[in-house]
Formats: sequence, C-alpha cells, structure tokens
Amino acid sequence: MAVSLINNIQRYQGLIADTKPTSGVLTGAEYFETDSGRIWKYDGSSWKIYRQDIDQKTFSQCTLDILHHEIHEGDHYETTYIETVGASTAVTCMITAPGTSETHIVFDVESSNSGTFTWSEAPNATAGSAITAYGNNRIASTTVETVVVSGITYTSAGSILKNVLLGGSTRGNRSVGGSQSGRREWILNNSTKYLIRFVADNASTKVVMNTAFYEVR
Repeated sequence: MAVSLINNIQRYQGLIADTKPTSGVLTGAEYFETDSGRIWKYDGSSWKIYRQDIDQKTFSQCTLDILHHEIHEGDHYETTYIETVGASTAVTCMITAPGTSETHIVFDVESSNSGTFTWSEAPNATAGSAITAYGNNRIASTTVETVVVSGITYTSAGSILKNVLLGGSTRGNRSVGGSQSGRREWILNNSTKYLIRFVADNASTKVVMNTAFYEVR
C-alpha cells in the first residue's frame, strides 16, 4: 500500500449500540463511543478499535499485558495431554512451528513418579496423533497454525535445550511426584519441530503435559 496524505479526517460519535456508518466513510475516519470512551478507526472496509483510554467506573487508564491482549485477539491457545506409562517408558509431545507466524510458548510437565524431562529442538521424529489446541477466547474464529502431536515415532532428540530430573518420594501410602514448568517463554523457529519428552523411572507413572502459546501473525 502506497503512503498517502489524509487532508480531512472524518470524525463521528455515537453510542455502543449505534450502527457505525460505512457508506461514504474514508479510510482513516474516527468514531468516538461516548458511553465507552473507545475510539475506532476505519481501515477502508471495517471499523477497528484504535484506543480505549479510560475505565468509565474508575476513570483510570486501561492497559492489558501482552498475554491478555493475545487472548482478546483470539491468538492464544492451550493443549493438554495425559498418559500412564511403565518404567523406562517415554511420554512425548511434539510441537511444529508454522512457516510464517511466530509461536511464543510456555509449557509444564507433571508426573506421579520420578523421571527425566527433556526439551529439545529439531528432533528426528515423525507421525503422532494430533492434540487439539483450544483457543482461550472461546468466541473467536481464528485458526491455530502451530501443530501439537503425541505418541510420535522417536529416533533422536536433536538439540537439547533443557534437561530436568523430576523427583519422587513416598509419604506414608501416598506417592508424590514432580513437576516442571517452562515459564521462560520460548520463541520457536519457523517450520521447526520441538520435543517435550518425559521418561518414567517407575511403573504406573501418570504424566501430564500442557502447553500454552500465542501466535504473532
């Protein structure tokens, strides 16, 4: 799109319930909602929120952190997977980043017994069963591009980004396992596979793997 000079900006005002005009409206026009404080801009085909300055109850400035914003935009997703395995058996989830969008991800792994957790990049692994990624904004219609699968055919881990030993102990008759969270966000390389892998030390080990991510398009 070529740069253009807007000499005259159309400015409208009305209520939230009012239908915003479209006929004869020029790109860059503004609409002020008097009962919400929101300002909308017309992009040539539709109205989009440009700014929301204040909360009408407290008259304080309205701000959102990036994760909250991505949820509102419909670009934040979560997956969950659970499996019970025996000693020396692995539970795996593989994430494949999209070719153009940028995936920002955190994850957590919990187990009922001890074991070894590995987070790696570019593993030699194929196949697997798709895990549904649920959008946190349940009314949004965006399509997730990051692919998460379980039960892969595994050959090698690739580049190990993180190793963690999850401990286990016994308190009376209660078995206590461990957990690991990747709370430092990882930005995935485009069109690259990543592997979450847990190898159990004991029989009848229940493992839960969760991911939470947003996509920057």
